[in-house]
Amino acid sequence: KDIDLYLVSDYKILLKKGSDVPNYSYEVVLNKIDNSIRINDIVGKILVKDSDGNEVTRLDITVHEEYKKASFLKLLKHNIKRLIGVK
Repeated sequence: KDIDLYLVSDYKILLKKGSDVPNYSYEVVLNKIDNSIRINDIVGKILVKDSDGNEVTRLDITVHEEYKKASFLKLLKHNIKRLIGVK
């Protein structure tokens, strides 16, 4: 199942009129998930970097739904059903 990710807060940049738009890059870093995710848990960060590679800010990433990690047996059962065509 896909997990929808959301920023905890918005990020805006104010520029002076007539100034050049900076060239920022973004890196998504997700935490390792062991068992489950609860609503509003921080599951990672987005790192905003300037053109020199310097970190400008970090933005937390969260979820708005709970997710439980499936056990090995549940995943095995699901994959066997997919292989034999059972839904």
